[in-house]
Amino acid sequence: MCIRDSAGAGGLTTGLSLTPGLKVDAVCAVEFDLSAAATYTLNHGGRIEDGALRGTIAGAPGPGVLFVLAGQPPLTTWLPIRLRIDPATPPAPGRVWQPPDAGVRDLARWALVDLSGVYNSTVVEAPQYVQTHAPAPEMPASQINFGYWKDHFRDTHHGGRIETLSDAAWRAKVGADGVAWTRDGIPFQTVRDGANIGVVTLTGGFPAKLTFPVHAAGQTLYLMISGITFPVQSHVPNVRVTLRYTDGGEESTGLVNPFTIGDCWGTWCGRYHDCAANGFENLGGRHGPAGSADVPDLTQPVEVDTEAHLVPFALRPGEELASVMFEAVANEVIFGIMGATVLK
Repeated sequence: MCIRDSAGAGGLTTGLSLTPGLKVDAVCAVEFDLSAAATYTLNHGGRIEDGALRGTIAGAPGPGVLFVLAGQPPLTTWLPIRLRIDPATPPAPGRVWQPPDAGVRDLARWALVDLSGVYNSTVVEAPQYVQTHAPAPEMPASQINFGYWKDHFRDTHHGGRIETLSDAAWRAKVGADGVAWTRDGIPFQTVRDGANIGVVTLTGGFPAKLTFPVHAAGQTLYLMISGITFPVQSHVPNVRVTLRYTDGGEESTGLVNPFTIGDCWGTWCGRYHDCAANGFENLGGRHGPAGSADVPDLTQPVEVDTEAHLVPFALRPGEELASVMFEAVANEVIFGIMGATVLK
């Protein structure tokens, strides 16, 4: 990185030429060109070698800001320089969904979980229920942002009609035994009619968390999750899943938008599956692939109808999973459990 002085009369710094998108190692030298009359100082130590000021960047990997004091007293100013600290060891590639290798549709290989005790809505009705039951901020607080948030649940956008939610394709898959198979070959116990999702949210109208029994052991727990989140809730846990074993052990996992969970209901900018770590089932079936098994590259956004994410959780070998707690963590989001099953 080189900061070049463009000094005017009297040696006053008037501009800088920077390299955008700088990438450096966790420990590296940062060079500053000391040509012309401007002066630069680096806090936390530094040295001048061959006309360059060298210092060590210390900090956790990720984006950062370096502040450089430029100019001559008394006319000095702090200049922010964006940088990124890369880890000494490159991170492992992110997980990309793979359908379970369970062979033919054999229910004997699965332990299906009955969620009838936690179903509290339908996919189609849940957003409208929140819209009418979420408490508004108390006056004299502004109601503008609250109204804007609720607008995301309506069937119009700036006066124009937008696509409404649908779970018709999923309900059509439910057999006489109350089992529906996803396109990726995962069976879930569910219903053809009535409530088919257990919703959690901090916005009101629904509980903040739900717990359901499992009482099964196996390789992997698969959850079928659907809901809505927003850009402001990116890079933070939206919901948390806690696995509780019969021996008293617990494991909690936060599902982070857009890495391990994503928006399934939003329509204002189109609806896309953009979470490569999870599979998906096309609930509406009006357009888009039927499921993630039909997509050759999940690292690219996939345009789809109303969807549900298929989220895998590795289980402790030989330990019986007693129950699962599903709870909302982020403000404004609405998510629900539609299915749970264990691959033995």
